Amino acid sequence: MKIYLYLLIALTSSFSFSQTKGRVTYKIISEKLTSDGNKKVFVEYLNNLNEIRDSLYLNLDFHNYESTFYVDDETNIGLSNEKGYKPIINSFKTYYKNDLTKISIKLVNLDKIYSVKSKTANSIWKITKEKKRIGNYTCIKAIAKVDDKHPTRGLYTKQIDAWFCPEIAISLGPNNYGGLPGLIMELKEGKFTYYVKNINLKPDFEIKIEKPKGKVITQKEYFDIIPTITRENIKEYIGN
Repeated sequence: MKIYLYLLIALTSSFSFSQTKGRVTYKIISEKLTSDGNKKVFVEYLNNLNEIRDSLYLNLDFHNYESTFYVDDETNIGLSNEKGYKPIINSFKTYYKNDLTKISIKLVNLDKIYSVKSKTANSIWKITKEKKRIGNYTCIKAIAKVDDKHPTRGLYTKQIDAWFCPEIAISLGPNNYGGLPGLIMELKEGKFTYYVKNINLKPDFEIKIEKPKGKVITQKEYFDIIPTITRENIKEYIGN
């Protein structure tokens, strides 16, 4: 097993010298909510929001040592008239990472835009022996545990399941998850599963990556300002 891991790490290291620019496009599958009784209408509303979320495209752009992961506003502009589109767009975070300087940031849209140190880039992965085919590629499962804060349940630890492809020696993935010896082709985070829709390793367009400006706060500082959402004030945060 150690020899196998060393080979995977070698593949990842070679990426820095061979592949310098590209775009990977992801989509999301949201876990469908179910309920009956007096919560049925509310659950139906949330499922409608999930349908909008699942229709969106998200781009992972990388150039040299920098990468960014963001919702593609231009491709998704046709959905802009849908009820709930704006709060769904605002719920997405934009991620930036520089593997050379070890800087990783996520931009969060609450009452204003916050730049937060991203901990997902430092995830410690356990590579399993599980394999499956995704498209034409054989992928391997890896598991990580990360801390997060739920707006109603508070601090908790969540499990991240990632399927990476050693054949594509790009150590990146959605939401700044990475550090694996291959591109993350599928990632399950809570009720959302990210999956690769398209891989473009020879883009005929400019890949421009901008580092977020302004003050960067810690994850703890960010957790302290996350609003507590209750049944009474939830409409304030998801839109009327």
